[in-house]
Amino acid sequence: MPTYHRRTKFPWWVIALVVLGCVGLLYLVFTSGGDEATRPSAQDEPAIVAEVDDEVPVGDELSPSVASSFARPAIGERLELRVLSLGDDPSRCEAVSLRVGGEVRTAYHHGCAGRDADLAFFLVRLTGLAADPVTVDLTGFELATKDGRPISPLDLQDVPRRFPVEIALGLDASRKGWVVFDDPGVPMSLRYADTDQVLVVRFQGTWL
Repeated sequence: MPTYHRRTKFPWWVIALVVLGCVGLLYLVFTSGGDEATRPSAQDEPAIVAEVDDEVPVGDELSPSVASSFARPAIGERLELRVLSLGDDPSRCEAVSLRVGGEVRTAYHHGCAGRDADLAFFLVRLTGLAADPVTVDLTGFELATKDGRPISPLDLQDVPRRFPVEIALGLDASRKGWVVFDDPGVPMSLRYADTDQVLVVRFQGTWL
């Protein structure tokens, strides 16, 4: 009489558990190293670069600055600086103009009758923005030229409506006056240093 070997049948749920276990193992194998492979390294991440105005050296370090283009104002934390577009006094002077976009604006006067031809007159206005009065003085101004020369202002006592040597500006109080420089060449920017902040008005355009 022939002998038959009985085949053992596994329940369906045992087979399902084995399949799920294999799938889970494969998932762990493929994903365990994937995070390191796909995560960008520190070298791939973009660097955060602080914007510093490279036109404003103060000592050996760069001072925080607020810059604008003539004839817009540079608005700081305590003061607003504006180089005014000219058209008024001093009379009998030559106007030096800048083409900004489609407009021509006079930035300063020079060659005034009876004065040194190299003197340049800029009409400047400072406005106080702080709750407490801010003391401003003439020595805070500086003119930077295309050839890299910093020029300090002159204190000419005989200039009518000159910017005062020192004055305190309260909130919304303004003072306008002539700031005079010697031999500006081609001006690049006019600045005012207010404690640890520098206000910069740049002359960007085509000189006429």
